Amino acid sequence: MKMEKLKKFWNDYKVWVIIGSLILLILISGFFYFYSDIALNFSKDNPNGEFFKVILSVLGGIGLIYGLWINSQRIKEQNRQNCISENSNSDQRFSDAIGYLGSDKTSIILGGIYALYQLAKEDCRYKSIVAGLFTKFLQEHSELLYTKIETSRKNNTNLLAIRNVPIIVKTILDLLINKDSIFIGEKLDFSSTYFKYITFKGDIKDCSFDSSLFYSCNFKCNLINCNFELTVIKDSRFGIGTTIMENCQFWGSEMDNVTFFENIMNEVSFDLANLENFYAHTVYLTQCNFHSANFINTANFYDINSFTDTVFSKESKNNLTFRDCKNQEEIIYL
Repeated sequence: MKMEKLKKFWNDYKVWVIIGSLILLILISGFFYFYSDIALNFSKDNPNGEFFKVILSVLGGIGLIYGLWINSQRIKEQNRQNCISENSNSDQRFSDAIGYLGSDKTSIILGGIYALYQLAKEDCRYKSIVAGLFTKFLQEHSELLYTKIETSRKNNTNLLAIRNVPIIVKTILDLLINKDSIFIGEKLDFSSTYFKYITFKGDIKDCSFDSSLFYSCNFKCNLINCNFELTVIKDSRFGIGTTIMENCQFWGSEMDNVTFFENIMNEVSFDLANLENFYAHTVYLTQCNFHSANFINTANFYDINSFTDTVFSKESKNNLTFRDCKNQEEIIYL
């Protein structure tokens, strides 16, 4: 391999090598031929000796600086080539991982998911792209994945009592919204996604769950700037352990047997929501809006500590039950 490189170098630059060698030979010969004259210029007895030394020092310094500049340019070019190579490698990894997501085998799909996650972790250019791919995958496949599990459970009576979450769904959610996720700060779009038996934890911010379906889910998390418009939520619970819900919208949602427990709720709107078997327990309500909510049967509010600027409609009074609640005078009926 080295011999081939040497041959190529010789073929490409042999003329310049010959010319350079001749010039070097002439300079060396001239130096020895005129050595006595050159030495005289630098002798102490010659008044111009010091001047020649300064000139040579300056020339030497210029040569050194030029050499350093040449070296820095080579380093920059090498770094550029390395960057191009790394980007090309990342693009290839990305392409391969995308292909894995289209597989019918769970293990291959999981391999693709972790490959994409690792790529997003190493290269920030891919972070938003991978987050979008993950949420898109859930939108398109989550319901089908649950259907496959439930079909397996029906065929095996020993599994009927087990609340299984598809491993692919669980893996993607863990990577997207766990407390140490690299996707913190990304606006995640979970709209039109099927969720069942999911426990959400940590802090969930700036997410859209519009038109999604939630069955038997627990939100043990803070929800900030999240939209649940036109969702269907059944047999689920928000809260436990003093969680914060701020600036969230449930506009037009369908809720059945949903409990809000130990929440601090600020600017939460239930406009045009249909609320059936609605429960709120140990909750602080501030600037919450139930004005156009439709309470299908009695809504139960227990041990509420605050109703600051919270709005209900006058027509809904007969459907509201308050037990051990404080500051009911803060309620605004319109």
